[in-house]
Amino acid sequence: MNTTSVMVKTCLAATILLLASLTFAGVRDGPARPIAPTTESAAREAIRKRVPAVGRIIVRSGPGFVAAGSAVMIEATGLVVTTLHQVQDKNGRIAEDIFLTLPSPEDNFGGLDKSKKHRLTLFRASPVYDLALLTIDNRAGAFAFVPFADPQSVHLLDPVYILGYPELGGDSITISRGIIAGRDDWEGWFKLDTHLVHGYSGGAVLNERGELLGVPVQKRVDYSTLNLSEESPQATMSVSSIDFVRPVSVIRQLRTSEAAGPAVVVAGQVIGATGNAVAGALIALLQGRPQVVNHENLLAYRWTADDGAFSLSAAAEDGDYTIRVKASGFRIKDQVVRIKDGKSPALKLELEPEK
Repeated sequence: MNTTSVMVKTCLAATILLLASLTFAGVRDGPARPIAPTTESAAREAIRKRVPAVGRIIVRSGPGFVAAGSAVMIEATGLVVTTLHQVQDKNGRIAEDIFLTLPSPEDNFGGLDKSKKHRLTLFRASPVYDLALLTIDNRAGAFAFVPFADPQSVHLLDPVYILGYPELGGDSITISRGIIAGRDDWEGWFKLDTHLVHGYSGGAVLNERGELLGVPVQKRVDYSTLNLSEESPQATMSVSSIDFVRPVSVIRQLRTSEAAGPAVVVAGQVIGATGNAVAGALIALLQGRPQVVNHENLLAYRWTADDGAFSLSAAAEDGDYTIRVKASGFRIKDQVVRIKDGKSPALKLELEPEK
């Protein structure tokens, strides 16, 4: 078994990308205002109070395409935040029909009120941050909503509560607990130790006072390679993961249009020479055709999913870019892509095995 941890991959990202030396520069927190500790019973009550503001979205676009996820009401007027990928179809277009169902106030366990489905319309989106703001059509009255937390109040090891509608959780809300496990200074993510499953994306990450800290957007998985026999092909299995959260500061910027600038999107799949998907490959979007990677030309990076799929977004204009891929047991691959109207054709990147 050959295990490569996500943390090692993160620390060696610069080495992987042609041994470049990168300085991950983030905005440092200033002094935080003192906040009194919250008792456990008070925290539970604060979290329960926010349940009516976290709903499930159902997305339909064309025959047979249905997706579901979570969303959070952030204004009483009906402004909702979720992840952009949840409201897009397979071609990256905004889905034709997006509906939000909220919990019934009479249900103590946050069961959905299926008698009321609110149609949503896209208000603003950011492919770079994978976030979307939507508004409720034909809204009447005020909605329960989750207030924003003070971004300066977040600290390492702070307890958090994650509210959402995972696929395995049925038709009522599911609440998980965890801690702030760290921060990725390069992209401003909060890291959680929660190991969330599909469906939590777009939900609410709350502090003990029931304030919104951010939205779960991405999971990065650590894979192990299994060599069962000389005759059988290699197989991979996930051994651990870290959940990444877009902080409320980015949501606030998007609400005021500061985070909704021009963006390029590149998506596709990474495969091996035999056609099998390559999971856990590090893939980067680079400006131009650089020989050496640095802070100026590294626009975005991700790890491929179980099926080898990837999607990279960055704040940039149309033009020529380089996709660089590094995976254990394969040669580094560079692929030049031309992006027009913010997108490139879907890519299928085949890696050559190391000799």
